[in-house]
Amino acid sequence: MAENETLNLNDRHSGRWRALMRLVAQGSSIEEVRQEAVRYLHAATKNLVELLPLGELLAAAAGENGPVAEIVARCSKGRDYAQLFERQADRRLTREPIMTNVLVMALESFFDQISLRIVPSEKWTYPSLVRFLGEVRKAAMGDIRRLAAKVARNPHEAPRMPALSEAAKEQRRRQLTGMSLLPQ
Repeated sequence: MAENETLNLNDRHSGRWRALMRLVAQGSSIEEVRQEAVRYLHAATKNLVELLPLGELLAAAAGENGPVAEIVARCSKGRDYAQLFERQADRRLTREPIMTNVLVMALESFFDQISLRIVPSEKWTYPSLVRFLGEVRKAAMGDIRRLAAKVARNPHEAPRMPALSEAAKEQRRRQLTGMSLLPQ
């Protein structure tokens, strides 16, 4: 069983997002932060396939079956994400744009929390960090749309993580070896 997924940066299950916060805080490039953010969205989505009735949530949010609120009420784990489907419910949208919007909202939720925790710092002012994270989101949109399309087509199957290049693997190794394991 997958562990719980939450949109709370302080939750013990949000370690990957705190690692992203450290990348942003140390001034990593837009591309480095984009790659990690997309990987973390993939990992979260993979867990959500096990935690939530994604097919039912997508269908309800698109107006294909009963109220989304009834399905959300049954979700004990991954509830934060389930509530995003409720917020995106729109009969005019199909499953794919709804899933895209849910993923973007999840990413924005973490970006907002990261912004509030990092600023002020030597590296960032609030406006400069918001601009930077906006560029990361813009750069990640193609990946987010592809991930959303996979999930919308087959909500019962965990999406596969994109393969990392050797350079990206080496970069991750360097980042992880330089990272403190102590909570911050």
